[in-house]
Amino acid sequence: MMASQINATHSSAQKHAIGDSGGNSNQNIYLTFEEVAQKQPSKTAVVIPIIHHQREVLSYQYYSFDDLLLSIRKYANGFLSAGLKPDMKALVFIKPGLELISIAFALAKIGIVPVLIDAGIGMRNVLDCVRQAKPDIFIGIPKAFVLKICNHQAFDSVKFNFIDAGHCIFPSYISLQKIKDGDDSEGYTHPRDAEDLTFLLFTSGSTGAPKGVVYTPSIFQGQLATLRSTFSLTPDDVDMPIIPSLVIGTLCLGMKVVIPPINPLKPTSMDPKVIAKVVNDCGVTFSFGSPAVWGKIARFSVDHAINFPKMKHLLVAGAPSSATTLRLFRKIVPNGRFHTPLGATECTPITTISSDELDEAILSRQESGGGFCVGRPTRNHTIRMIGITDDDVPMISEAKVLSEGDIGEIIVKGPVVTKLYYENKFATRKAKIYESNGEVWHRTGDVGYFDDQGRIWFCGRKAHMCNSGDETYYSVKVEYCFSGLAGINRVALVNISLHGQKVLALCIEPTQRFMSPTARRTIVTDIVQVARCYRIPLRVIAFHARQFPVDKRHHAKIERHLLAKWVQDSLTRLRCNWAIYHVSMTNIAAR
Repeated sequence: MMASQINATHSSAQKHAIGDSGGNSNQNIYLTFEEVAQKQPSKTAVVIPIIHHQREVLSYQYYSFDDLLLSIRKYANGFLSAGLKPDMKALVFIKPGLELISIAFALAKIGIVPVLIDAGIGMRNVLDCVRQAKPDIFIGIPKAFVLKICNHQAFDSVKFNFIDAGHCIFPSYISLQKIKDGDDSEGYTHPRDAEDLTFLLFTSGSTGAPKGVVYTPSIFQGQLATLRSTFSLTPDDVDMPIIPSLVIGTLCLGMKVVIPPINPLKPTSMDPKVIAKVVNDCGVTFSFGSPAVWGKIARFSVDHAINFPKMKHLLVAGAPSSATTLRLFRKIVPNGRFHTPLGATECTPITTISSDELDEAILSRQESGGGFCVGRPTRNHTIRMIGITDDDVPMISEAKVLSEGDIGEIIVKGPVVTKLYYENKFATRKAKIYESNGEVWHRTGDVGYFDDQGRIWFCGRKAHMCNSGDETYYSVKVEYCFSGLAGINRVALVNISLHGQKVLALCIEPTQRFMSPTARRTIVTDIVQVARCYRIPLRVIAFHARQFPVDKRHHAKIERHLLAKWVQDSLTRLRCNWAIYHVSMTNIAAR
């Protein structure tokens, strides 16, 4: 299937008349949830912790599947009565909880495409996403409407406004409470085909401009099947998703969902004591989050002799976890497993490896420059490594497929692989590879290799590769060599220009913000010894006085381009000299 054919498939969603399914069975994802809810109406679907201002858990609010189903139907009928039509797009900025879940399902039920943008990706990226999506409908909290008013040009396409407030702060906007007070009958469910646009999710833009990812019923069902087969999830499991949008999938599996008391804009500001209590109080068995969030919870829990005996599967992804943090996870899930899967907004999950296999041999290999092990492909997914290039690769027959042990770009095909970006032919052409039979491969932008056991080792992002002379150095492979050194929290490898040449610089985030010159020199000595051992030709070591800049979604992906600019500016303008060390790496051969 070529790009033009895929765009034609996408546009078919615009051709549906109300009540006309095109002769196919209705694959609206709401029906998947409705079937599950009707089988277990009295079972708890959503749990919301009530937190005291002094950060103590006071109580819990419980909502059954029947409660959620009735809330969805009220919203769906209310939106239709307000004049909304199928195939409109609705930008949703609601806090995680029952209302967000209800609204998302209600929109899907009546054929409106929810547009979900993580507000944590930064103001500029959010506005770029809004311009790309061109939403017809805006649903948000009052603070979100302030953003809309201050940036009205980005929201020019919006025709309907719904505000999440008990009374209408802005007279021209409709209160969601008024919408929800309507009819709770089963009402209308819009027909959807397998390849119709159903949800529009945006990437974080951490290594480029954010892009709209087209989610269809077939992708959604592929994710449900992958979650079931990979983690053996059943309706008896309890989910606590750190990323709000993930609740849609686990609710459709019939699982109870606990909404964590975490600010999605500042996930690492959460209180680990509170989260630990919620996990054990609610019997959470499954959770996905970034190493920044779960690492903080793990450190607190180990320090206070807390563990999570009911946790079966703890998924930690979004960025590589240090070997030290992985060892902590083993302590807090004594009766379960932790996993380090690989995935992206465009395709997730595509690999995983559990703590059953993440033994000391693998952790030692990671710490000695082997990369970060993300395991084997998930069921029904095929992964290959191809030659690293910035050129388009239109057909898989034109790709240079690499052998075991060779580092290349990771590409994947399978049920969770999305087929295109929303109205972005250029990005689709860059990221997708086609087969003659119509199957689509996604170019992840990650680089890695297969070991002799069929496991995939992540070496970093293609955009983060560095060069010195004729040699290429991969961010994660190099950085892990230094991760266990005393006095260092994190490191980042970047390229800078020195005396007209491209050289390697290692940025250091020390464990202490203020360090004596003697302490810094000790760290520098240790770094040089490691660099010589692994033949890494460092020329500059730079101490970053504050925490590294990271992505706003996971608070874990290091924004290396900002660090590279900081080091370059510091050298050029002779600023922060106390933090910059020039390294003489004599007789160091490139690795």
